[in-house]
Amino acid sequence: MIRRALRLIPLFGIVTVASACDNVSWGGIDVRLEGPRDHVGQAADTVAAEPEDPSLAPLPGGPILFAGRRSGDAVELAAIAVQAGPLWQPLATSDGPEGTLERYLTERLEAGARYTLFSNGVRVGTLTQEGAATLEDFGCMARPTISGRVEMVPSANAARTLLALPEEAAATRGFEAFRARSSTYEQRVGSLNTAQALIPAVEAPWPPSVLEIRRELQIVDLDGGEPGSFLAASFIYGDGLRTGAAEDSSWGLFFTARPLPGDLFEADYVWYRRASDGGKAWPRLYSFLDLNGDGRDELLLEVFGESDRWFQLESYRDGSWRSVFADGCAEAPGGAWRPSGPAAP
Repeated sequence: MIRRALRLIPLFGIVTVASACDNVSWGGIDVRLEGPRDHVGQAADTVAAEPEDPSLAPLPGGPILFAGRRSGDAVELAAIAVQAGPLWQPLATSDGPEGTLERYLTERLEAGARYTLFSNGVRVGTLTQEGAATLEDFGCMARPTISGRVEMVPSANAARTLLALPEEAAATRGFEAFRARSSTYEQRVGSLNTAQALIPAVEAPWPPSVLEIRRELQIVDLDGGEPGSFLAASFIYGDGLRTGAAEDSSWGLFFTARPLPGDLFEADYVWYRRASDGGKAWPRLYSFLDLNGDGRDELLLEVFGESDRWFQLESYRDGSWRSVFADGCAEAPGGAWRPSGPAAP
């Protein structure tokens, strides 16, 4: 899923955790990035220094949200968005000043910085940045990327998808139990029943088989509810969860659903899109986290278009779901479906 322009080199070791650190076991990861690179993957300390331009506006000072994956003992985190008030914004835009991303490498992502790691909505450890940040391909663009030493709680050894915030932005967040979730028969049936109820509601053409177009089902611990009870499902007709051209007749349906008594489920967040209505945009749940502390998790969606994939952040505010961030390189950004039809602003 992640296109890396730089191969990670894990170094193994045993580290004793000091009492001032998280009461966790070390993952034994020590990644150092070295060697000459050009463009993507170029270390910040190898970029030719240029005279500082006093006319440049300061970089946003809000927390940066990172996302990444753990593969064995290697962890790499890419900067997704920076907080600006109630919204999140891209670190750089196509019409912004040149060199903005490179400035993040030297001005905001310094070696030794610590980042709190989250998976399945809970805090699972800490990453300490080793060496200079680099620019790496992640999704539809090159992003500032960090790696380094990682502390993980023992129960999170199975965690693979990670979010991260600067340690100071997550100082009040405590550890909670982490569990990798697998689906039950009732949940799998519930995802099909929920899709069957939504298909006529969004006015999607009926597929020959609802089961055959279910591309992904995740069981997640959303909004602090009963553990392992929420569904996050992607149904794609005429295509799959991948980049590439799609027929105009294809469509994508993504939803989260909360449990009701009697093994029933009620849809919460719903995204519906036809390829003929603005272009292909098939989402899946990448990860989630309560970023604004209101008790409801924001959803980080990974969205697949015709030529690339991008990220969007969805938040429940003022009684409805809203997009609070979308990559500037998004091909066909969408949003939450509403009964009236249009996506939420």
